[in-house]
Amino acid sequence: MNEEDVSYLDIPKKETEKVWCKIGEAGNLEFVDWEIIKGMADKFDITRPQDRSEQMLIAKLMWLVREESRKEFSGV
Repeated sequence: MNEEDVSYLDIPKKETEKVWCKIGEAGNLEFVDWEIIKGMADKFDITRPQDRSEQMLIAKLMWLVREESRKEFSGV
């Protein structure tokens, strides 16, 4: 029996979307992928207002809040 004979046994891999942030059961921020957030915030900047998505807006706000927080806590 060769590999071709048992190919039907292979479980197809499910394509999953990357998670860019996760809010936990207690309402706390569990995970943020800042690379994805930055990319979405940059896309917000170059997209016409009528074509912007809610996700782009949320990412832009997250990025701005992050930058302001970093300035405040670094004393700049």
